[in-house]
Amino acid sequence: MDILLNEDNEELTQPGLVVTVYDCCAGTGGMLSVTEQYLKELNPGIDVELFGQELNPQSFSICKSDMLIRGQNVDNIILGDSFTQDGHRGRTFRYMLTNPPFGVEWKKSTKVYQR
Repeated sequence: MDILLNEDNEELTQPGLVVTVYDCCAGTGGMLSVTEQYLKELNPGIDVELFGQELNPQSFSICKSDMLIRGQNVDNIILGDSFTQDGHRGRTFRYMLTNPPFGVEWKKSTKVYQR
């Protein structure tokens, strides 16, 4: 998180700040959770809104469960392939982070990616 947020640390300590964070390959939501934790340690009064999309139904379910436990809006977590069906089309986010979707079979999406 230091690499992503370091330049904004001073601004992120401002009172009443609302920050949106998006992970297009959310998996079980671990990176979203760690980002929220980091931001709240930096600024206990910050409002962090997490958004994600996940292709794998099992990982998606775990992510939604984690967001529910954390008090996040579970409707911000979308099931589907973010590369071919953007579940957050038209939205903008303050930060975006992700790990590449390792272990995903790409053959069915090859035509979309070759455009």
